[in-house]
Amino acid sequence: MYLFNELQILPLLLLFLLWGFGGWLLTLRWFDLEPHERGLIGFGLGLVIANWTGNFLARFLPLPVAFWGAALLTLALGILSAWPLNRELFPGWKNIRWSAWLLFIGTAFVLTLIGRGLGILDEYQNFPAISIMATGDIPPHLPGAPDVHYGYHYFLFLLDVQFMRVASAPLWTAVDLAHGLTLALAITFVGLLAWRLTRSKTVARVSAAFFLLAGGTRWLLLLVPGTLLNRVSSSLTLIGSGSDTAPSLFEALSRPWAVAGAGPIPFPFAFVNGVNPTAVMTRHGYGVSALLILLLMLLLAGRQKTWKAGIPLTILLASLALANEVDFVLLYLGILLIAILWMVENKTIRPPQSARFWIVVTILAGVFALIQGGMATEVLRGRLAPPDTQTASYFKVGFSLVPPQVVSSHLGKLSLLQPFQLLAALLEVGPLVLAFPLVLIWGYKALREEKWFQAALAASAIPSLFSIFIEYSGNAGVTATTRLLANVFFLCKIFAVPLFWLWLQNQPEWKHHAVYGLGLLAMLGGVVLFAIQLIAVPRPVYTEFLTDMDARFYQEYWDRLSPPSAWILDPSPSRAQTVFGRQSQASAGTDWAVFTPEYRALVQNPDPYRLNAAGYGYVYADKEYWKLHASQLERPCVQVVKTIEGVKQAHGGFAPDFRRLVDISACK
Repeated sequence: MYLFNELQILPLLLLFLLWGFGGWLLTLRWFDLEPHERGLIGFGLGLVIANWTGNFLARFLPLPVAFWGAALLTLALGILSAWPLNRELFPGWKNIRWSAWLLFIGTAFVLTLIGRGLGILDEYQNFPAISIMATGDIPPHLPGAPDVHYGYHYFLFLLDVQFMRVASAPLWTAVDLAHGLTLALAITFVGLLAWRLTRSKTVARVSAAFFLLAGGTRWLLLLVPGTLLNRVSSSLTLIGSGSDTAPSLFEALSRPWAVAGAGPIPFPFAFVNGVNPTAVMTRHGYGVSALLILLLMLLLAGRQKTWKAGIPLTILLASLALANEVDFVLLYLGILLIAILWMVENKTIRPPQSARFWIVVTILAGVFALIQGGMATEVLRGRLAPPDTQTASYFKVGFSLVPPQVVSSHLGKLSLLQPFQLLAALLEVGPLVLAFPLVLIWGYKALREEKWFQAALAASAIPSLFSIFIEYSGNAGVTATTRLLANVFFLCKIFAVPLFWLWLQNQPEWKHHAVYGLGLLAMLGGVVLFAIQLIAVPRPVYTEFLTDMDARFYQEYWDRLSPPSAWILDPSPSRAQTVFGRQSQASAGTDWAVFTPEYRALVQNPDPYRLNAAGYGYVYADKEYWKLHASQLERPCVQVVKTIEGVKQAHGGFAPDFRRLVDISACK
């Protein structure tokens, strides 16, 4: 299988063993878990702790040493937690559910293979950042703007980098493996959570499948009468890949989704979603890493047997801020809501004994969130650093109050006060939000039982829902507003099946049929998309903007060009940044896709003497660019490092092409 030929499997398995054994040991004395749960939960716990620890060690150690050190520290913490080790701690083989492990491994493998066949969603932005981080730039700077702090939620990027530096995986394989592994873990944890709530293996399996496949139901617009569909379509202004697909919703519904990096068969626009996408389409930079952490905390919260359990719980909560700062902030808002509600009900501000443990965990995790890197750290740095000394930061955040609306990354702003846009919004969201009242009831019961984390997580859905009155106006674009609503959808996805199953126990048969039908409607889009993804498995790709020629350069020259501080000029800067792990001065600093006038001028006139004076030591280009600027790029001071021949697609066929790397350090 091509996947195993792309990485060193033994170091990877050893890394997994250190994570898994360390995390499993942590669960033995510090948490009250059932024996069959410990292995999988321990593996996920070890992964998060090692990744978070590696984020700090990478700042002063070589990356391979930092990541092996983080794995060993995770194991050491596990041994310390379980000491003294004795025979009673180690369960027999009968307590290991091999079927669950095989299902998890098989799911991770299939999802990784799917990723190898796709190259969609943000890879122009993410691949350069991961490549440069893997050279040691942690916390990262913005690719194309070396002086700009990249306050991104880079938790999953760290996992990608681990696979690159520990298992020698090429970047594209590391990214696909990290996405496949974390999504498979999240699916498994959803099943464990459903089993805890219902004690039904069938419900657990269905809940896991529902989490993977459920999403919005845009495809129902195909069944709407033509006159009404035209009215809905004329009321919308498509944006992003929606406007790239067609000028109107009416036309787009019958077309393939215009997204770069899709597989051999394109995704139908009618079955994708811009508000509530199915989990099988989470190919963006942070994937499901934040959801994985929240699921781990759900499974561990309230099961602690000692105050020492606060150590891993603090790390999990701090890691959430590095995985997705929106979920972190919403959770803290949920904590605040629960605190206010408890004080009002009990008419006192004195917290109960059971809450003091979580108060300490919350405070410590908040402190780590401010110093560990990512968005929270950048916000703090921007507030505290003197104006004349602080360097630039990538993210600019702004919000405004608006009439209630749902923002779709495809269909644009959908006003809930306009009937036709309301219909489109309801179908984008889908029927799974009908589980929201059950989630709130479950959360209130958790509060009454003093299950503080569960109650706070359920309460976090309330500010998430009220985000329909907020519009994001930062440099991530208006479509980032959809991330505020994602918390509601996540909670509905993980709780819909078990909570509806419990609710239906004493309900008439027609309600059973209605719930089953709505569940199938929510999952149909995911089934279609998953089937199309499977077709991409036999045809692995690097990513949309890389070819075999670029991959060969990557294998030979990634992080090997000297000096490391030398920039590389490439008319497509994401390409060179990914292939070589080297920076350029291309981006404006507030938008990675907007080139500076200086960079555009250098690309249009690549005089090697001007390039060298501007800080560039190399030029990487294709045949067309080389022919266009041969008079400048073939001067005596330009030294050709290597040329790799290949082909490119042109006019429905193939044409000769090449990639050429040249050294311009002598052009002074």
